[in-house]
Amino acid sequence: MIGYNNTITIYNKRYDPDTKKNLWPKTVIRAASWAGCQKVTTADGLTSNDGYSVRVLKDAMPDGFLERDDYVALHDHVGHWTVQNGDVIVLGESSDVDSEITIITKRYTNCFTVTAVHTDNLMRALLPHLRLEGK
Repeated sequence: MIGYNNTITIYNKRYDPDTKKNLWPKTVIRAASWAGCQKVTTADGLTSNDGYSVRVLKDAMPDGFLERDDYVALHDHVGHWTVQNGDVIVLGESSDVDSEITIITKRYTNCFTVTAVHTDNLMRALLPHLRLEGK
């Protein structure tokens, strides 16, 4: 398994009905594994996409983690974080975002949009972890 020696920044996409904008609060995690690769598909001709996989040890997760449904149900999100499809992850610690995540996705090469969140790995007896995938 890849070492947990990378820092990542997770941007949670959250809609604010008061301002009618998406907010992108961030969470920095200092002990994660990061793997990226090129995926090639041949369904409608040859296409290539980046594919990423990130793992975060349960013991390295900052306090306040909630699964998506519990996070969405909160009225006050301060002190809590989650990971869900549509969130953005950047390799390294990156800056705050007011409302436009494209500022981050254009600035950083090593970033991806989350397409799969595997929380079932948090229950493993050996090396419990959160696994995230995206492109």
